[in-house]
Amino acid sequence: AVVSTQSTGSERSSLVMKLESLETILQSAERKNNTSLDMRGNELASDRRTTDPIAQRRLRDALNSIDKFSIRLGVFLRRYPHARMMVIGYMLLLHTWVMVVLLTYSPEIHNHD
Repeated sequence: AVVSTQSTGSERSSLVMKLESLETILQSAERKNNTSLDMRGNELASDRRTTDPIAQRRLRDALNSIDKFSIRLGVFLRRYPHARMMVIGYMLLLHTWVMVVLLTYSPEIHNHD
């Protein structure tokens, strides 16, 4: 079990290093071309971009922070099955409560005298 854990850790470290190097290459290529691909299609999105570099930087930073948080959350939920089950249970409870409220709600009827 110890050897398996060590090999898994070293594989993870290797994959993280590969990912970081590929991200660096991608970022340098995007800076060089100053274009990006529209993920909804195969057309370039450079003509629809705003030309304000501060707004671009803020948007990129906001999207990167959201992306990093979602990846960390996914890794956390993958590592801890109890947390994953709690999240799934919470979602089921919340959906059940919403359905109860929607199905039992009766609007007030006011008489217009």
